[in-house]
Amino acid sequence: MSEPLTKRQKQIFDFLVVYQTKWGVAPTLREIADSFKFKSATAQYMIGQLTVKGYIKNYPKKARGLEIING
Repeated sequence: MSEPLTKRQKQIFDFLVVYQTKWGVAPTLREIADSFKFKSATAQYMIGQLTVKGYIKNYPKKARGLEIING
């Protein structure tokens, strides 16, 4: 079982799920940052946390390289 998410992590994870469902691709870090009004570095950190907790896979060398694995 995956580690529980914080409120903000849950919001970001839900955003990823909705975005991917609507557009068929994962959002970019810039799109995540813009949606939550924070810097790209913060978006990268949050993606790292979701990866560590086992909710997504991150393929950093691939454009839009996020894969939802626990949702």
